[in-house]
Amino acid sequence: MGVSMTPQYEPITKKQYPCWVVFLDRVARRIIDIIVSFLGLLILFPWFLVIGTIIKRDTPGPMFYRGSRIGKYGKKFKILKFRTMYEKHESYHGGHLTVNNDPRVTEAGRWLRDTKINELPQLWNVLLGQMSFVGPRPEDPEIFAEWPEQYKEKYIKVRPGITSPASLIFFDEENLISPTNSKKEYFKNILPAKLNIDLNYLNHRTVINDLDVLFMTFIALFPQMRKQSINEISLDKGPFISFFYGFFNWFIIDLFIATMATSASVLIWRLSTPINIGALNAIALALLLAISFSLTNVLFGLNRIEWRHAPGEAIMDVGLSTGVAIIIIALLDTLALRMIEIPLGILVLTGMLSFLGFSMARYRERLLTGLASRWLRLRGNAKQLGERVIIIGAGELGIRTSWYIKHGYLGKVLSVIGFVDDNIYKRNMIFDNSPVLGGTNDLPELVKEHNVNILVFAIETISPYQKKKIEAICQQTGAQTIHIRNILDDVGSFIGPQSTDGEFSTSQENISKFLEQLESLLEKNDVATARKFLKWAQNQLEDGEKEID
Repeated sequence: MGVSMTPQYEPITKKQYPCWVVFLDRVARRIIDIIVSFLGLLILFPWFLVIGTIIKRDTPGPMFYRGSRIGKYGKKFKILKFRTMYEKHESYHGGHLTVNNDPRVTEAGRWLRDTKINELPQLWNVLLGQMSFVGPRPEDPEIFAEWPEQYKEKYIKVRPGITSPASLIFFDEENLISPTNSKKEYFKNILPAKLNIDLNYLNHRTVINDLDVLFMTFIALFPQMRKQSINEISLDKGPFISFFYGFFNWFIIDLFIATMATSASVLIWRLSTPINIGALNAIALALLLAISFSLTNVLFGLNRIEWRHAPGEAIMDVGLSTGVAIIIIALLDTLALRMIEIPLGILVLTGMLSFLGFSMARYRERLLTGLASRWLRLRGNAKQLGERVIIIGAGELGIRTSWYIKHGYLGKVLSVIGFVDDNIYKRNMIFDNSPVLGGTNDLPELVKEHNVNILVFAIETISPYQKKKIEAICQQTGAQTIHIRNILDDVGSFIGPQSTDGEFSTSQENISKFLEQLESLLEKNDVATARKFLKWAQNQLEDGEKEID
């Protein structure tokens, strides 16, 4: 009978990559495995002979240990390790787990295990394609048979590895297992945690993540450096992945932009003045500009900005960073060794064009969205997605409401047609890319003309008489009217989830929960339920008494 183990696997991090990215990642990982394992075996072969001699002089027996393990697709293979136990019957037929101060381990074997040198022969398994450098550690068939099915299915989809995030976090695993009840302790306290760590890693790993694990493994081989505990966060966002996503990816984009800007500057300059700066100088300028700009971005913290949601004023920081990069290049060219002999005018023009390119690259989604919106408005009667909304009031509250609808979760189910406002100075003005269509008296005609479904009442300061008058006009339109209340400045929202008593609540905690639920519905494209959810919130805002069906 197997040992009971009922852990719950809950992935912490999961990233969805396109199929072609997954394919290229697998190909790259296998190519790296073949090249590095071959070179490793070639370089370490003399040391293998030395270690083998030490093992044989320590105790009689073979140099290597070959044990059965479960590999990809559930296929069994023989793992290769340096022998660390006495050549006795109990070493092969005793417990499958090695515990603290295990009497089966030899003196030389203890040193090999502590330094993990006994794992080096697995380079041969990697070269044969039975293992990879990074992956869940290969398991003994008898122990694997007692795993829960949910773990087995995920484990056999990938090649096991020489190292893994779990093996790093449980680097001294043998010291955690007592000689008595070792199997029970392993299945209860260690194995579930190890499996969750490794399977969570597989949900988002790439070749770059693998480099982080290999780097951390190398660090862990040194006892002094190993004293600092390694956790999942340091592995999920290690030095290589941090460098790639925080610096290298933007550096490649900026290098391309700088190259295009340099080429364009030279061509523009040559229209008025014959000049030949040379290809090497042009390449050097582009490279220096990209490096200087990237380093300046790190200095100013721009590499940590999520540009999809960056404020518009952040473009000033891009301009400042570009200016500093140009000044650095000019100083190097003037005060140093005349690294690149390029006229100052070309350098300045290159900086201006680069600033334009850098800004467009970072705000590309917003620019594309703006162009698409402009095109739809030019088409006039083009069909818009979601319920069509007119916001009553073009003041601060109305503009904030418009911004939230367009840039928040509601953008998938609501479409702002424009504003109405009785302030004549706001007529025909545009707020948040939406026009003021008229006054409140024009609402019946506007609702009919634009086929509006929802009117959003967003006026903060108004007399009771004016409020009743506008409400009466809204009722004549036949559209549903929503009153905005309890605006939370730190959330910028006007909706909230169901409280414990079934009524609408606008606490910050409940608003966060409501937005999570609404986002989940929209991610599933369940627009019908999302609209029902919103309608309930609207009703609750009006009278605070209704409940979700």
